[in-house]
Amino acid sequence: MGRVRAGLPYAGPVERLEGPDGRDLLDVPDAMDPDEGVRVPFRLLPKWDSALLAHTDRGRIMDPEVQRRVVNRSNGDVAATYLVDGRVAGTWSAGEKGSAARLVLTPLVRAELPDDAEPEGVRLLRFLHPRAARHSVEAAPFDGDPLP
Repeated sequence: MGRVRAGLPYAGPVERLEGPDGRDLLDVPDAMDPDEGVRVPFRLLPKWDSALLAHTDRGRIMDPEVQRRVVNRSNGDVAATYLVDGRVAGTWSAGEKGSAARLVLTPLVRAELPDDAEPEGVRLLRFLHPRAARHSVEAAPFDGDPLP
């Protein structure tokens, strides 16, 4: 944090806000805040995504039980995840076999996949496996663990 604080004067305009716990939050001036009720789009995050790593309090993006399954305790590896309503809802893996590319979504919480999950998954597969003739997105069954 010392390096971040030292670099702030060189970052350009920064707006200081107060977080729910009273700590300083930083934002860009005149940033748009979405209205209440605006739907958060489905997102696929890669391994080591900064959204999972950059928060002191990861509770804003995932529950502690989910974090234990996303971050490997022995080596600190961070899984590729997907977000439903702005929160980590599961992990994903992609692969190619022959001419088919497949994305598998593995839920960590009981959450219905939104309608935009499949088209978003296909876009990712086309990027990762551009030579594949077929692209499919599959949801693994929820294993019933008592997660939120």
